[in-house]
Amino acid sequence: MQHILEAAQTIARFAARFDSAESLLADEAAFWLVVHMIEIIGEAAGHISAETRAQLQLPWVEIVAMRNRLAHGYFEINEVVIWRTATLDVPALAHAIDAFLEREERGE
Repeated sequence: MQHILEAAQTIARFAARFDSAESLLADEAAFWLVVHMIEIIGEAAGHISAETRAQLQLPWVEIVAMRNRLAHGYFEINEVVIWRTATLDVPALAHAIDAFLEREERGE
């Protein structure tokens, strides 16, 4: 879970520098960093226990599937999908995981 949260925070820092999918894509290094962080999120999500997955009610299958798509479809990556994932989906995921970890820390 911590790896997912750290990758999401990295994405947030980089995505904040851009105002569109096109501007992110124009910075090749930043674009590929964001793609790689999304891959890390998907890889880490694949290692989350079924019990924890059930507690969080997130689209785990889709998260892992996106990692697989990115890892094996290098030249078929859609920058608009990456942008939406980085600016909409990843922040929501980070928020959910952060709240979960805080509850766990409090023993709830």
